[in-house]
Formats: sequence, C-alpha cells, structure tokens
Amino acid sequence: MPVYDELRASPDTSEWIDRITALKETLDVGPDQAQCDEAAQEPAPQRAAGSQLPNGTYRMTLTRNDIRAGCKPGQPGAENLEPATQFDEVVQEIVVENGSIKQYGYPGGEKEGGWTGTYRIFRDTFELLEEGTDEPLAMTWSFDGKQLVLSDMRTEFCDHRTVWTTHPWVLVAEG
Repeated sequence: MPVYDELRASPDTSEWIDRITALKETLDVGPDQAQCDEAAQEPAPQRAAGSQLPNGTYRMTLTRNDIRAGCKPGQPGAENLEPATQFDEVVQEIVVENGSIKQYGYPGGEKEGGWTGTYRIFRDTFELLEEGTDEPLAMTWSFDGKQLVLSDMRTEFCDHRTVWTTHPWVLVAEG
C-alpha cells in the first residue's frame, strides 16, 4: 500500500509498523482497511445516540449459584461477594445519568450502595471508571434498546466480572 510505503521511509515508524503487524497476527484480527460488501450493509447492534446509554434504571438478578460459579474462594474479589451467598437471589440495579453510573444491590430486599463512577464508550469497548481509581474496567458491550449486555471484562477481580457481566442489564425505567 502506498501509505505504508511512505510511512516505512522513517526507520522508527517502520519498526512500529512491524510491531503492530506482529501483534495483529497473534490476535487474529481482520484487515486494516474498510471493505464494502453485503455483510457490511447489515445494521450494527443498536447504540444509544452519541455513544451514550439512555439515562435510566437497569436491573438484573444474581443467584447464589451465579455468585459461586463466578467467584471461587481465594480468587481476588471473592470475599466481596461472599456475604451475598446467604441469599437465594440478589437484585442488582444500575442508575445511568449523563455518563455516570451508580450500582446498587438489594440483598435480602434492602438497598445497599455499591459501585459509583463514570463510563465511556468507544466502538464495542465499554469502560467503567470507579471514583477514586485510575484504572478503568474494560469490557465488550452491546445495547438493543432494552438490554445492555456486558461481556469479556478484562480484570482479575471475579466480583467485578460476576456483578457486571453474568446477565444482561434490562432497562426498566427511562429517565
């Protein structure tokens, strides 16, 4: 490609292109150029306007079995969910408002505050940034207008993966 030939004229840039190419080969990613074909004309999963989720309340329920399957004793973060295993189910709720998210749990029916922070979206990546931390929780996302599906969270902490990605979050109240 002519653009790459121009970029490779610089030894430093050429070295970076080689590194990126090698990384792409290990990740088995697609081509580095857009292609127009019939498949590309299919609508992408719906995203909220402006790459934001609609403001509102989203809900999902974790069962005792979900928690035990997601967090084994001794794993980082497991101790944070252990108290919830005394209940058959724990309703989880997130309130999204203009780029911020507040997460609540209802163990035994009583509302308890949990995670608070902001989120940002870039293409299929959804990042949560908890208040007081510098490292975002990154994951894949989709939203069909009613259900927010979070998956493939990249963290060592099982409590985050279990709470955020076990089940879809259903939009129960817009606002």
